Amino acid sequence: MRTVNLIAACSENRVIGNAGRIPWVLRGDNAFLKRQTLGQTVVCGRRVLAEWPSVTRGRDVVVVTRNAGALPEGARAAPDLRAALALAEREALRGGIYVCGGGRLYAEALPLADRLFLTLVKGVFPGDRFFPEWRGVFTREISRRRFRENGLEAEFLVLER
Repeated sequence: MRTVNLIAACSENRVIGNAGRIPWVLRGDNAFLKRQTLGQTVVCGRRVLAEWPSVTRGRDVVVVTRNAGALPEGARAAPDLRAALALAEREALRGGIYVCGGGRLYAEALPLADRLFLTLVKGVFPGDRFFPEWRGVFTREISRRRFRENGLEAEFLVLER
């Protein structure tokens, strides 16, 4: 099976969303997400697809949803994460597999993932959507790069089990 990657941005208290929105604006993180997943297979939930409608450009997309009729051209549906991963493998979709959220998919994918691409935003943010606890799971640091944007400090981390 191909490498399964998680790619996410979260705060130090693991917040990834609040009231349907990302609690920060980091264009550098958005650019990193797009660059890292270009030419790859993206697995995401329907809310992530709605927030990132251009995801189908240059990527194979598998959306975990029970409502396959509402998908844009180029996206494929799977009823759950395991079916999405099997579809990506069976159809020989492009590159590595990147699980891009939301929170429930991240939690399901964490035990299956080989690598974590994490933008860790310094600070504590209010939220109602969380990234699962990754510390202790991904213990090998491959790379770390700090950056500042919009008054926020953050780090791009690449971690493996």
